[in-house]
Amino acid sequence: MTKSEYLSSSAKLLLACSVLLFLSNAMVVAGDFYEGLLPAVDKISTFSFYAVLVMGFLAFNGEGVAYKHTREPAKRRKTRILKALVLFAFFIRFIKVPVENLLLKADGGIGIFTRLFLGFFNTAASYGFLLTVVALWYVFRDGGEKKLFVAEAAVFFTGTAYNVYKILNYAVTKYSLTALGDLFVRAFSSSDVLHALCLAEFGLCIVMLAIVAKHYDTKAIVEQEAKSKAVRKLITARKLYSPDRFGLDTLEDDFLLENYDEGSGL
Repeated sequence: MTKSEYLSSSAKLLLACSVLLFLSNAMVVAGDFYEGLLPAVDKISTFSFYAVLVMGFLAFNGEGVAYKHTREPAKRRKTRILKALVLFAFFIRFIKVPVENLLLKADGGIGIFTRLFLGFFNTAASYGFLLTVVALWYVFRDGGEKKLFVAEAAVFFTGTAYNVYKILNYAVTKYSLTALGDLFVRAFSSSDVLHALCLAEFGLCIVMLAIVAKHYDTKAIVEQEAKSKAVRKLITARKLYSPDRFGLDTLEDDFLLENYDEGSGL
């Protein structure tokens, strides 16, 4: 596989992840209006959590393999960070409750800090945060591709807005942060704003990843043609060095060696 084929496959896996996340979160929103959907919401959310874990890890691993083949260690290190974020989102699920119970005991100024930290802690362990980091990585990775920049930047800025709002929303609604005043509470307690930003990020991710996958599919065709031409040239070069002594560069050596063996004195 060529580098672009690896990058395209990675984007397609992340595209599938984004579709799953969009659908599961859309069902969560719909469940607020129709409680009959709640059992299905729980099932699709659980399925999406594990499916994104597997597909996301495979996507970043495949991209890392591409950089291994092209000897780009700096870029390969970035994919290791992304794989670590996927695993972080998985393992935090199992230690989140004990950490929350411990930190929520704090009061006063420390209590404000710990509630904001817990908001960040939960947000950083989410797939929305992961895809925001992916968009940022794509902005730097594809900096020379102007047609990709707009879609990637849109996901990054929307994702940043979503994650910042989510941190503060969790601090207020989930961890009861009221010490910063009623205005702060009213500004960051809206579930409608949170859901809208969430769906906006995942929706834009779908668009971005579809564009990225198509772009690298096109580049892969060009790379594959170049690779085929190189292989054909290599085959021709091998024929020039035929063991039957028709090779241009070995003709003289073969002739001299043959005459030397016959006792010509050369």
